[in-house]
Amino acid sequence: MKHLLYIIVFLVTIIGNAQSIADSSVIPNDNLIGFAFGKAARQSISVQLVGDLLRSRKYDSLKLLMHSQNSALMYLSIRACEFEEKRNRLIFSPEDKKIIESAKESEQQIEYRSGCTIREMLCIKELFNRDNYIINKQMNWWLREMVRLQK
Repeated sequence: MKHLLYIIVFLVTIIGNAQSIADSSVIPNDNLIGFAFGKAARQSISVQLVGDLLRSRKYDSLKLLMHSQNSALMYLSIRACEFEEKRNRLIFSPEDKKIIESAKESEQQIEYRSGCTIREMLCIKELFNRDNYIINKQMNWWLREMVRLQK
């Protein structure tokens, strides 16, 4: 019985470490958007970066990210800029508007993760045209939180 207990503890430890390794190996994925995913409920790098810029009110840097080849950064920055434009915090140039319109027709893929179980590949065009995706609901909540935490 004692040996069985040691084996169970050993297996649980190995499984927990394997999950941590798996979670950390996906964080650097450039096209990953995650507001709270994996065992540690962490944010993806793109979410952290755009969130830092939004909280610091670095709108020019956010607007530069709209030109990014990285689809996750492009999507997040456009959504953040549009949110701030509605709040009269920034103004789009004609060039910015062209970039946004072009992005809204993009077929580029974004990997979206939420919690431990939701993992989807989504097209940017679909994300801008549908409000019922979980990612859009989380995005709206996240934007309100970032504004609340602004410096």
